[in-house]
Amino acid sequence: RGFSEQAMVATLAIIGVVAGTASTLVLARLPPPSAHDVVLRGERASLPSVREQGLELMGRHGAGIAFTTVAYVLCGTLRVYRDYFQTELFESVGLGSQPAAMA
Repeated sequence: RGFSEQAMVATLAIIGVVAGTASTLVLARLPPPSAHDVVLRGERASLPSVREQGLELMGRHGAGIAFTTVAYVLCGTLRVYRDYFQTELFESVGLGSQPAAMA
């Protein structure tokens, strides 16, 4: 009954390609804005490049991103250290024979 998994993926991919191509062709045929459109809506400004946006983001939030990354790595390292050496740590403080201490 219905489509197989592979047929469903292929069908949706074909539909997506056809819809994307049709949309692109329709938008490419639109005329540029007239002088009246520019007066009503304003001039279109060019978008900044991804590189400029990235540099601006790092300039504004770089310290916070770096601090968060370092904190995340340290927490992960401590967690792994605790998981690997939990038994030895509990034995060294005298709780190794109590199973409830491990929970």
